This record gives sequence, C-alpha cells and structure tokens, in this order.
Amino acid sequence: MRTCWHGKRMAREDPAEHELYAFLTTEPHGIVSPIHRVMPVLLTTPEEIDI
Repeated sequence: MRTCWHGKRMAREDPAEHELYAFLTTEPHGIVSPIHRVMPVLLTTPEEIDI
C-alpha cells in the first residue's frame, strides 16, 4: 500500500513530497504466536484492497 503525503516535517523548514509505506498487522495465529506478537494482514480480494 502506498500513498503520497504532502506536509511539513519538523526536521526541515521546506515542505517536500514523501512516499510513505505501511504494513497492516493483526494478532498472530497459533503457528506464528510462539515466534512473534503480530503477523501481516494479506489483502487478497479487490473488495479488501479498495479503500
């Protein structure tokens, strides 16, 4: 998932365009839970992907 973000960051005074990426996570199922506290969400249908 990618989105363009237009805004100001405090590190600089001049506004810039940034590409931001995000990972959707959820609670892990039985196989993953002994290894990690979250797991990625996989969006597989057009309905899930359309925001």
